[in-house]
Amino acid sequence: MTGFNRCPACGYQADAVMDVKTAQDYAPTPGDVGICFGCGSKQVIDKDLHLALLGYEEEKSMDVETQIVLDRIQQQWYATHQERNHTLPRDKP
Repeated sequence: MTGFNRCPACGYQADAVMDVKTAQDYAPTPGDVGICFGCGSKQVIDKDLHLALLGYEEEKSMDVETQIVLDRIQQQWYATHQERNHTLPRDKP
């Protein structure tokens, strides 16, 4: 995927983007949000199609449905990876 880099929180190399509604790969666009498969941090695709951590204010400006879906995906990631002793990312002040 052109333009992608490593997760700014953990360094995981993203090599695909999946739509949460269809579970299909797709081409991301600036402003798309998601969760890192490596560490579970909330992320956004920036204008250069690079991964960036999703800031607290950015998250709170999203529509409520998107916030809920993102939170549920992150909670599921943590539940699945709990045995790996991960900690929550510091994405909120």
